[in-house]
Amino acid sequence: MITNIFRPQSVAEALGLKNDLKGSVFYLAGGTEINSKDFYPQPDQLIFLEGLGLNQIQQDNEGLTIGAHCTMQQLIDDTKTPDFIKQAAAQIINRNIRNAATLGGHLVCNKPYSDIIPTLLVAGASVEIEGPQGTKVVLLSDFLQAPGTDLLVAVKIPQVKADRRVSCLNYRCSANDLSLITTAVSVVCQDRVVSEIMIILGGVGLKRQRLLAVENNLISRNFKVDRARVHSSQNEGIQPRQSQVSNLAGRVLPGVDELQNLVSRAVEATPDFRGSVVFKKYEAGVMVAQALCRACEGQAGGGS
Repeated sequence: MITNIFRPQSVAEALGLKNDLKGSVFYLAGGTEINSKDFYPQPDQLIFLEGLGLNQIQQDNEGLTIGAHCTMQQLIDDTKTPDFIKQAAAQIINRNIRNAATLGGHLVCNKPYSDIIPTLLVAGASVEIEGPQGTKVVLLSDFLQAPGTDLLVAVKIPQVKADRRVSCLNYRCSANDLSLITTAVSVVCQDRVVSEIMIILGGVGLKRQRLLAVENNLISRNFKVDRARVHSSQNEGIQPRQSQVSNLAGRVLPGVDELQNLVSRAVEATPDFRGSVVFKKYEAGVMVAQALCRACEGQAGGGS
């Protein structure tokens, strides 16, 4: 049972309350998780973060700084937000949830099927946290491994270079359901040759997965994005996804079916009531293949 809700007006005051209060004490942001019946342990006292002014989105030469109290809908509506971040936030299909859920709360909860965490990871995001020892900035990947008790105040997304493309996709069982599987892919193209790939997959297993074996396999093939072949194939009525990625000798490499099989073999899946191991592996393979092709094509979701 919640006995007290405190409303600090500064980060320092919030940190002081967290340090001094006894019992089950939690920070409260949008409340979409902490107010659910499944949240455990139930809080005794809450520290409401609304008055801290952490709801600004600022851009400079180094990239984008997003206040932790920004809502998912705010990310979508703000013109400074890159398209690939907007696309990831929009995968949270329920508008009511997007209006309330904050980016900081989403990261702290760190659900394996998170819609936006994979995209932030492939974009190289870091987080700014405040604690008794002061302010520090750490990579988002490190923060997710050990979030600790410090207060997350901002998310930093570095300026995306022109040769990097990002794409994300999700799979849900029904139109208004939580995502079952989420993925994000980042590729770097230099002179049309794909020199870097990063693939993050969520929801398939108990933990989010980076598919390093798949990344290394694809990089070793030395393939490139060949737009001339795409225009030609479109005129011939061939699906562009099948001919977008080609190797330096001109062969289509790899095809969507081959990509799907490559990913499915590499994924560690955990069955639950929404999907078997075989189903999750297959869908994960399809989604990563499609996201990779979209990133190479520079379609919606590719970032600059």
